[in-house]
Amino acid sequence: MAGVATMSYYNKPRVTLPVTHSEKDDQWLSEQLLRLHPKHRTTACIGYSDAFREAFENEQVEHKKENAGRKAANTRMRKFVEKCLFDQSQKVANQAVAAYNQNEYKPQQNQTNFSIDSL
Repeated sequence: MAGVATMSYYNKPRVTLPVTHSEKDDQWLSEQLLRLHPKHRTTACIGYSDAFREAFENEQVEHKKENAGRKAANTRMRKFVEKCLFDQSQKVANQAVAAYNQNEYKPQQNQTNFSIDSL
């Protein structure tokens, strides 16, 4: 698949990393990608690679190229992950409100008195 590479850390789940990235960001990228629903990971990887490559190529000073690419791509990834997680939490909240409004939510009467002993 274009735009992605596979990476695995010991017993952690396998995750597909962007092809164009700094090895210094492998662990952070894996953590961010694992936070996403699998259907969003390819989009995230392609966008990350594009942002990295563009910033890298646009930086005029040779020794600043990698840092420029990392900064642009990591910023894009962080914002993308935050947006996806926010959208997902909004969807879940809306479903809960809809279920409550349709009287599908019925709290159990016996669990109103909570105590540490009941654990």
